[in-house]
Amino acid sequence: MTRCTVGELARTARVSTDTVRLYEKMGLLPKAERGENRYRYFSSDSLPRLHFIRRLQEMGFTLEEIALFLELPHEDHLLCPDVRKLLEQKLAHLKNRIREMSSLASMLEGFIEQCFHQAEGTHCPLVEQSQMAFEGGPERKTRREHQ
Repeated sequence: MTRCTVGELARTARVSTDTVRLYEKMGLLPKAERGENRYRYFSSDSLPRLHFIRRLQEMGFTLEEIALFLELPHEDHLLCPDVRKLLEQKLAHLKNRIREMSSLASMLEGFIEQCFHQAEGTHCPLVEQSQMAFEGGPERKTRREHQ
């Protein structure tokens, strides 16, 4: 079994050495062994695992979710029902986020429409609403006004 240093693994996988170290620290990658020269060496199995982690990240999985994948019982292959369950959960989460983002997009479109109809040189209603909310509304009094 060949082995490689942190730098070699990172370069081959096209990630930073900090990324490799973080994944190792989180337990996503197996612990590197120390050589006599005090270098840390990863096994050749680490590269496919690193590619798998990156692929799951591209699909929107968090590192914590990826850790769940890696904790699933398996010999050489993950079991389809276990993987399917995690994928279904992620899909439900993504669909919910899409609904939320769509709602935010509609809200932004409304604000843009409001700004479009404002006369040149007038104050932006969105900014005024935000300032009022931040300041506690028009009826909020300062400490000095209470004394």
